[in-house]
Amino acid sequence: MSNMDNIVDSARREIGELAGDEEEARFIVGELAKTNDWSPYLKKNDIISSLEQRVAILESKVAGRPATQPDKASKQAPGKQLISATEPLPPGAVKAKDFYTRHGVPLTRLRYHTEKGMAGDLLETTDRIPYPSRPDYRERYLTVAQQQAALAYWKRYEVPHTIPVEESEGANQQGNDSIAITDATTNATMIARSN
Repeated sequence: MSNMDNIVDSARREIGELAGDEEEARFIVGELAKTNDWSPYLKKNDIISSLEQRVAILESKVAGRPATQPDKASKQAPGKQLISATEPLPPGAVKAKDFYTRHGVPLTRLRYHTEKGMAGDLLETTDRIPYPSRPDYRERYLTVAQQQAALAYWKRYEVPHTIPVEESEGANQQGNDSIAITDATTNATMIARSN
């Protein structure tokens, strides 16, 4: 006997006990067949309303207490400066992704360097939340000091990168279409010229 057969058999017994005779039982079954909305009769509604009541009680208890956890907008990782969208950026600050791209370091490394770090050593950035409605979305910037720290960080952890000529010492002698490539393993700098 299946579960459905058991349910039907139980319903027959209940109807039989309520009706008392065969004719009234058929009448009850006919009336039941006309029922379009069974939700008020289901036990699930009792469970849901019970849970809703519990949630309401808990919310009222918590409403009187001060918040113990900071909201997402105020969370800030150590080593990060957070500025609002209305504050001006420090002079010389550039988007971190542009800095990484200009130096030939993959953007996947930016997130790794700023969130996990090399051997736990995080690269410091200045973060800006441009949209108040999206507190988890941040734009990362590097101030002039942070740019210098990033170059030292890459050198310390032997991250291969390029140095644009305008940033290298020989920029004035080489022309605008050259770049300096730093090999992190040997710390040797080559000047490549594209013609």
